[in-house]
Amino acid sequence: MKFINIPSLNTIILKKGQRSLRSDLKAHLNLKRTNRLPRIKEIKRVIDKTPCIERGSYSALIFGAATGEAEMVVRQFLLRSVIENKINRVLINAIGNHSPVAYPLPEKWIGLLKNEGLPVSAIRSKITFIFFVLMRFGLGVLAIIKIFCQSVIATVSKKKEAYGNYVFFDSLGELNLPKKEPREPGYDIISWYEKWNGRIPVIDRFVHTASQKEPLVAGTIPVITISSFVPPLHGFGKLMQYAWWGCKAILLSVFDLLRNRWWHALLLEEAAKSAMVRMHETKDLAREYLFHNSLWIYRPLWTYDAEKAGSGITFYFYSTNVEPLKYRERYEDPHVGWRTATWPHYLVWDEYQAEFVRTSVEKNVNISVAGPISFHAGAGVLPALPENAIAVFDVQPMREGFYYTIGADFDYYVPENCISFLADIYSSVQKHHASIIYKRKRKIGNKVHYRYRNQVNTLENAPGFISIDADLPAQLVIENCVAVISMPFTATALVGKKLGKPSVFYDPHGQLQKDDKAAHGIEVLSGPAELDNWIDSVMKNN
Repeated sequence: MKFINIPSLNTIILKKGQRSLRSDLKAHLNLKRTNRLPRIKEIKRVIDKTPCIERGSYSALIFGAATGEAEMVVRQFLLRSVIENKINRVLINAIGNHSPVAYPLPEKWIGLLKNEGLPVSAIRSKITFIFFVLMRFGLGVLAIIKIFCQSVIATVSKKKEAYGNYVFFDSLGELNLPKKEPREPGYDIISWYEKWNGRIPVIDRFVHTASQKEPLVAGTIPVITISSFVPPLHGFGKLMQYAWWGCKAILLSVFDLLRNRWWHALLLEEAAKSAMVRMHETKDLAREYLFHNSLWIYRPLWTYDAEKAGSGITFYFYSTNVEPLKYRERYEDPHVGWRTATWPHYLVWDEYQAEFVRTSVEKNVNISVAGPISFHAGAGVLPALPENAIAVFDVQPMREGFYYTIGADFDYYVPENCISFLADIYSSVQKHHASIIYKRKRKIGNKVHYRYRNQVNTLENAPGFISIDADLPAQLVIENCVAVISMPFTATALVGKKLGKPSVFYDPHGQLQKDDKAAHGIEVLSGPAELDNWIDSVMKNN
């Protein structure tokens, strides 16, 4: 008796993924061969600046203090949710393989793609967008129920959480918190902020939502974790007020969705948070809310109501590697979302970064230059380092499939550049009887390109090459080395300069311009000869 071999679900998914990757590769090579890769960025740039809803067709019940900027809030939300990097593969296949676009987009953006000459399946795109909006609406209803239930529990238990004058840090991880041992230097963002002379002067607590297993302090100020950016509502009066708002918001969202005004249903979850902020007393809100530069595209809806109530809303950079590169005498365009940014206050490292913000953001901005901003407290112990140790910081190249899907017409962090970066530095350092202290930017696991991983594995067995834990703070490593070499244009070069260490960027193939503003005034070495001369000078001075 013969049995039919039925493929498993995993096998079917794997084969489908392989076919999809082959399609991406074919489209990518087609665009590269015909010099059409820049079209990806051009189309996203047009989307970035095109309104997606009609002005004046939004309710203050949903948008609150942001009603005057409702269109921009919706556009930011969609840029983060469905555009950013998610649409790249769709555009690559549409331009390279002439595959019709069937992607969740509002009607105005569907028309935009048609005007750009792309094949578009308007019906499928509209249907997928409706399902996307319905999903967001469902999440909004659940958010209203969750906030109401948490507030009921807080009211019944008669435990009102009060934090005094507190500062809230959004979207932190465990490695961004102060160390348990207060005698250790604080390389985390909360410890940095506690020492910064521009901070809120009177603070009772630092608050965050990351996992915190034990009591922590920054300086003498307690650091605590909570479940949300504000405490639950307290009191039956507030409960009834929120329940009434929730009923009206749900009904309005459904009614408007039937009239093709989908934005109220889309933002219902965000509106649930904003309503909670509006119903809190000012003393229950943080004195300042801080957001880091991984979250640049979308400014949360509730921050407008918090700002109206008197809270500071601050966007800070923990990195400088966010600026467009100067390539062939021209600068790349800033990433999607900078044009539409509406953050009221920016913390930057220096005037170079301040100028990047001024030229990228259309809205008038308030900028504070704060110097290098620490972010990552790290983990692990730095081993004893040899004399004449040079700290080397790179950016690990991703697997090739990653580059096929991002649609970049120029990407510097490819295997050829990254492999030459390490090989040239190791060769030069060996000539000068020094050592490399190599630190990856972060752990990316099997996403790293195999050729680069093989090179690092080989070097880790070579004399004078010491690879340390990627989770260690970069500043700690730099403090214990005599000089710093960074891949353009990572922030470690600026940290080295701030600490008084010789610090340069190294460009192995001379692809970048020495006067690139993204270098922040730090020297860019091009090729092995310039690298040899610089290391020779460092060793003589040392």
